[in-house]
Amino acid sequence: MRVVAARSDALELPRDLVALTGLRTIAACAVLGYHLLPALAAAMPWAGPWLWPARAGSLGVDLFFALSGFVLTHVYLQRLGSGWTWRGTLKFWWLRLARIYPVYLVTLLAAGAYLALHSRWGSNEPLRTDWFTGQQFVRQMFFIPQGARDFDTWNAPAWSILAEAIAYLAFPLLVLALGWLWRRQLPWWVFLVAALACYVPMVTAAAGWWPEFGLYGYDPLLRIVTEFPAGALLYLAVARIRALPIEAERLSRASSAITVGLTVAVAAGIVLLQWQFGNEPWLRLDRPMSFNPPMYVQSMAPLLGLLIASIALGIGLGRTSVLARRPMVAAGLASYSEYMWHLLVITAITIVGNRLFGEMTSGTGWLVLLIAPWLVWVVAFISYRILEAPARDRLRSLVAAPPSLQRGSSRLP
Repeated sequence: MRVVAARSDALELPRDLVALTGLRTIAACAVLGYHLLPALAAAMPWAGPWLWPARAGSLGVDLFFALSGFVLTHVYLQRLGSGWTWRGTLKFWWLRLARIYPVYLVTLLAAGAYLALHSRWGSNEPLRTDWFTGQQFVRQMFFIPQGARDFDTWNAPAWSILAEAIAYLAFPLLVLALGWLWRRQLPWWVFLVAALACYVPMVTAAAGWWPEFGLYGYDPLLRIVTEFPAGALLYLAVARIRALPIEAERLSRASSAITVGLTVAVAAGIVLLQWQFGNEPWLRLDRPMSFNPPMYVQSMAPLLGLLIASIALGIGLGRTSVLARRPMVAAGLASYSEYMWHLLVITAITIVGNRLFGEMTSGTGWLVLLIAPWLVWVVAFISYRILEAPARDRLRSLVAAPPSLQRGSSRLP
């Protein structure tokens, strides 16, 4: 029987966390489902009372934030956590830029082209002069938010990339602190408590405790500054547990049981919170706010972080997880492209449907539902193959990145 050896000088997790790559597929599909809700309501207006739990698909972004903190700490703790160097910091920033910027820039240009064309030929309403400007383009091109809480971009999902950019800027300092904590030989439960403490500001804001400060659970800055470091600390907790002299089979069983329990808890919490606190339980096209999840749903974010940790706890110790199967991993690799393109694809199909069947009629809704999910993933895989991966590898080669950060880097967030 294989045993996880107790080692204080090395991390026990394998280099490639393929199950977490598969988990990115779940996060991407959740956000995709959330943005398909208007089409669902148009196609099946009678199903409004049953569709509202899907509003929690926005939590896919929160899952992405925590995953980024977890995986980046896994990759860089030993490389950057032992001491500050400008060379290491600049290389890290360049590698992250190489990872996100090519797709970000192309989708920004595509969104700008759509806005210009739609304003000229597809809409009677002109574009806002303060929104569609060269200054706005430059701001978005360099990941600069309009304000501390205004992360709006031409390509709507890209707000989270602006938030991620802030985390990337701060990560070299964060990982120094994490490295110091790791070398203190603190027990795993200290890291777990610290990770959960990171979520407190966002969860209490989501519960409406800080209206006098204007803090809400949807706040982009609040979400990234709580969830990203929480994911990083959860990595330390998992790494410490896996360094304990525990039987691999026992740890694998515990991982599976905890993962199932957390999955059920998240699903039940999403339903119960929206049922109890949702102001618009019936999804209706004439009530746009009915598609927004109630802020209380953000209270599920800590459970999502724990779900990441529980899945990672069992990686490589027992049976292959469903998340580590080839289709899930392949989709996870393309999940960033999927996330950046999905709303543009949905919008394009919606415009076609509106021309054929009328403004958000049942026909338009069914057209979007039947075509968009498949086309989104087709576009995502094409984007990954011809844009994201080649551009990433080319840019990384400019700083002589080691092989593990070139071809193998496809599994980094």
